[in-house]
Amino acid sequence: MRFGLGRFRIYQSSVGGGFFSQNSKTFTEKFDILNKSAYTQCKIIFWEVSFVKGENADTKKPAMRSAAKRLAFTALFAALCCVGTLFIVIPLPHGYFNAGDVFVLLAGWCMGPVFGGVAAGLGSCLADILSGYILYAPVTFFVKGIDAVASYFVWRALRLLVTKDNLDFLARIGAAVVGEALMVLGYFLFETALYGVAGGAASLIGNALQGTFGVVCSVLLVSILYRLKAVRGFFSPLMCPPHLKKEA
Repeated sequence: MRFGLGRFRIYQSSVGGGFFSQNSKTFTEKFDILNKSAYTQCKIIFWEVSFVKGENADTKKPAMRSAAKRLAFTALFAALCCVGTLFIVIPLPHGYFNAGDVFVLLAGWCMGPVFGGVAAGLGSCLADILSGYILYAPVTFFVKGIDAVASYFVWRALRLLVTKDNLDFLARIGAAVVGEALMVLGYFLFETALYGVAGGAASLIGNALQGTFGVVCSVLLVSILYRLKAVRGFFSPLMCPPHLKKEA
């Protein structure tokens, strides 16, 4: 730290303008002036150091808020996946399918592969536990998590081919189809291991219908969500289509 005294030179002038000249103030008065100047500069330097430290400390707050926001939205999407699986049910002549996959795909696109995959897996797994299908719960965690992760990475890859921004929905459809195909395949392999090929094949139609419903609804919803500027600001720019990212 440099003090103000180093900037002053005490010297004697031969003409009468020096430090001890008759027209100048006494040595004591001038020394007091120098001393006050140094004290003032020390205060300024101390204030600047304190301000910089405070500024650096404040930069941690956005990171903390960002982490808290991600955790909150991870919990939100997990809850949506659980509720969509348990309560948003579409009946069929020989059974039913649910809307859980809609939120699984949305979790991958809105939250990314890590948080989105965890939210999709946990929410869907919890739905299996609450509905009594505990045997399916571990498999559901991985299958739905892979569904969300794959839908995100396939969408990013297809965006390299789909260069026109107004055709972003085509990349979403392709990504959703791949994710849901992995979901159907995962359950088919699991149920084939449990009940044989006939048992695995019996679930193909229901899971395929559920996947189709998830593809259509998720693409429509994500297109609507990202056109709402207030909603778009909550999510990472990496999850936003390029033409809408410019408007954020």
